[in-house]
Amino acid sequence: MSQERDAAALKRFRSIYAAVGRGDAGAFLDSLDEDVVLHQAGAMPGTKGTFKGHEGAMELLDEISESFTEIDWRPERVVDLGDERYLVLLRPKGKGRGSGVVLETQVAHLIQQRQGRTTRLDTFVGWDDALEAAGLSE
Repeated sequence: MSQERDAAALKRFRSIYAAVGRGDAGAFLDSLDEDVVLHQAGAMPGTKGTFKGHEGAMELLDEISESFTEIDWRPERVVDLGDERYLVLLRPKGKGRGSGVVLETQVAHLIQQRQGRTTRLDTFVGWDDALEAAGLSE
């Protein structure tokens, strides 16, 4: 894994997360395979858990917008694991829709792609479990 590949991946993923943050569903869907599986961690309250396809991706975006009035995904690090697998370490910051409280946490996405489009995205609350799932340790 080279630092150059990690930096290039970080730039690419920052663009996608920025699109999601500003509500650009089209750019998000363009990054996804038609048969994508998006799996949310069980520790995330208020989520259905697993979403499939572009329709499921839109459901996930709706879930997020029901919970937050604004959210900045803030990817901090991307590790190119090879074979179109990436670990994205994020520190999202969002404002709760009902409470107005600003929340900030660590979230990680373990992403599998095929021909540059995401086929699977697994979400982890905190970075430790994601690092372990990716076969890495810090």
